[in-house]
Amino acid sequence: MNDVGLNMAAVVASNSFYVGGNWGFVLRENSEFEQIMGILQNSMRQGAPIKMVNTSNGVIVFVAPNHLQNVISQVEQITPDIMQKQQTRVQAETAEFQNYLRNVLRGTCKVTHQAATYDEYVFAIYSCNNLHKIRLNGIEYPAFSLTVLEALKQVNQLSKYAEIYISVGNGFEKLTDVVNMNKLDAVHNGLEISSTMTGVFVTIRVVRQ
Repeated sequence: MNDVGLNMAAVVASNSFYVGGNWGFVLRENSEFEQIMGILQNSMRQGAPIKMVNTSNGVIVFVAPNHLQNVISQVEQITPDIMQKQQTRVQAETAEFQNYLRNVLRGTCKVTHQAATYDEYVFAIYSCNNLHKIRLNGIEYPAFSLTVLEALKQVNQLSKYAEIYISVGNGFEKLTDVVNMNKLDAVHNGLEISSTMTGVFVTIRVVRQ
């Protein structure tokens, strides 16, 4: 499919391809935001393998992996190392994320905000780099190349040991309720795309026992 919108979406998502992903970001503050959205939505109506979800400050754009690979391969050679990332991303990133969550439970992770009854943690998902960190206002946050579904599956495991809340569009909701009621749109609305467009910030609250 030779399509302007598909090619545009592939450019948006190209950075994540090198870490095994198929996503990219468009910030609402972009002066061409409406124009870009119009082109992508028109392509979607014509059957292009593109998906978009709203966040608090923009849109995450997804391109079907095989189409993303095809577009990128037309302009550069895809090395075996990059192809391996496509196959091993979930397993490798999940292991890193599980280690981070274990440290959250142990209380050895840096707390972003501390209140009387809970600790608040910020981390990033949909990361587009191999550093496992994203900097915001001079502060580094943990970052993982996981989708929201992949990350929530792991965070939900914490609910066995502590009461967890997650940021949604209009505040915080109990994570088990979000998962059981499949409130993915609410979770997406609570995500914040980084200003560097290298990941998306998630905030969770862990209630102290």
